[in-house]
Amino acid sequence: MVEHDFVENLFVAELHQLARSFTRRTYYTERDIVFTLQTRLTEALRHREPSVQVFNDYKLLPTARADLVVVDESQHFPAVLAVEFKYEPDRRRQDIPAGKFPVTSWTEITKDIARAEVFVVEERARVGYAVLIDEDGRYRDRAHPAFGQMIAMGRPDTAGGSAACWVQRFSSVG
Repeated sequence: MVEHDFVENLFVAELHQLARSFTRRTYYTERDIVFTLQTRLTEALRHREPSVQVFNDYKLLPTARADLVVVDESQHFPAVLAVEFKYEPDRRRQDIPAGKFPVTSWTEITKDIARAEVFVVEERARVGYAVLIDEDGRYRDRAHPAFGQMIAMGRPDTAGGSAACWVQRFSSVG
């Protein structure tokens, strides 16, 4: 059986690594970010925890899927970790048509926060995270009270601050 703290600590470390390397790669969609983290987690867990699988778009409830889920195949539920992501690219980018912005909405973001909590409350995941990567500070004022932690991403945003990774954690224990 997998050490749950190890998986969660690995996920958090990979979020911080994503923040440190964010300016060296271009992300176009939320799935690009999920893919990056799914690949890194899979590679890190492959030999150490062979019973652990990392999935994208994984059904945890009859009406809800999580963007990224880590499952210990020896027990299935609750999942070790469930994460919901939202990604808002910088609206100054020339490689995304201006008509695409905003990519997400505050309503969608708050639904993801609530869904991450429900995964834990309904005992479908031991730990749940909601993550918002906001490249240009569009949601900074709302994100500050809604999320528990902010990780600077190193790319200047439209207000002269830094792109941010906003993180909210939910757990039934600790």
